[in-house]
Amino acid sequence: MVSEPQMRTAVDAPPDRRWTGASIVRLPAFMAFLVLLAGICGCDEQEPIRHYSVDKPPAPVRAPLPEPEPMHGMGGMQSQPARPAERTDPPTDRILGAIVSQGERTWFFKVQGPIAATESVVKPFGELVRTVRFENDQPNWDLPPGWEPAQNPEGKGRFATVSIPADGKPLEMTVSALVTPSTDPAAYLLMNVNRWRGQLKLPRFGAEGFFKNSETIKLEDDLTAWVVNLVGWTQESEGPLTRPPMASAGQERPAQGSPKLPFQYKVTDTWAPAELNQFRIAAWKVKDGDQLVTITVTVAGGNLVDNVNRWRGQVKLPPLDAAELRKTIQEIKMGSATGSYVVLAAPEGTENPETILGVVVPTPDRQYFLKMQGNSPLAARERQNFEAFVQSVQFP
Repeated sequence: MVSEPQMRTAVDAPPDRRWTGASIVRLPAFMAFLVLLAGICGCDEQEPIRHYSVDKPPAPVRAPLPEPEPMHGMGGMQSQPARPAERTDPPTDRILGAIVSQGERTWFFKVQGPIAATESVVKPFGELVRTVRFENDQPNWDLPPGWEPAQNPEGKGRFATVSIPADGKPLEMTVSALVTPSTDPAAYLLMNVNRWRGQLKLPRFGAEGFFKNSETIKLEDDLTAWVVNLVGWTQESEGPLTRPPMASAGQERPAQGSPKLPFQYKVTDTWAPAELNQFRIAAWKVKDGDQLVTITVTVAGGNLVDNVNRWRGQVKLPPLDAAELRKTIQEIKMGSATGSYVVLAAPEGTENPETILGVVVPTPDRQYFLKMQGNSPLAARERQNFEAFVQSVQFP
């Protein structure tokens, strides 16, 4: 459970006029990765600097992200990124984001707002990111002149909120954390950047696109901040589009017979196409009277144990610890990738029991979920078809 935020007040400043303050929320074990954007170094040395200090959480185990190929011509984060090619109307909004993987937690710094209002924030945001360091396994940073600690809103699960002066309405920098996945931190990094791109109505990055359009900032203790400067649209525009708008969460798109996926696969012709949404990149269904099973392919993050326990909860099974859960998992070779397969059926006596057959497949740029869920009798009948589908999947 997330505890109520605690505010620290300024303490006596030392001779260099440094201040201390923080908004702190203790985070649950299932949360992870830090998000924001970078700029250029250097603050006015004559202005006071504000410094964050925090309490000590459980000691983490380091899980650093891999180094990308060096970028050329960046010279620091661009204050005016190139306009996305997918739309012809001028972009309206910006997200500055920084992500730092530090042990068991991934930390996200983020500023979002209109392009004009955030233009003056790009440089000081980058300066702040360069000052991030960890003490007692939690982040500290120096605030640029005029930036002030703010009260965390209830129910948001934030570690800290910072108020940023701007023309018109003040902006916010948010700081939050999630649990670093044990499977593939690089894929988790890309997934979170693509989540921000989705918020700006931008297409997903592949791994190559991400490395070419992001920058790394070296921090203390051999840590790396991955920073992005994204411009797009938070509202659907009346201007011309060269692609249809993204579906919002829960909004369904028309079913497709044979969706194009980044791997080879075969499905039985007895599966009918099912509706797609923001999370599904492929879907089929089988119906028999009042019974229904749905087969989906989705992309998401999180570690294997947490995801399988989430599925167990959906079919009324209790969670298992990592050691016990791994005894229930079967590994499946799928070309260049290896999937983890589980069969989860509701306990006997459950009203309207359901079954989940699920495969989690980590790859270098994202994590795939192949899942069949529905009424247990029909799921048992379709199990052979689902396993044939899984065995046909071949990642390049």
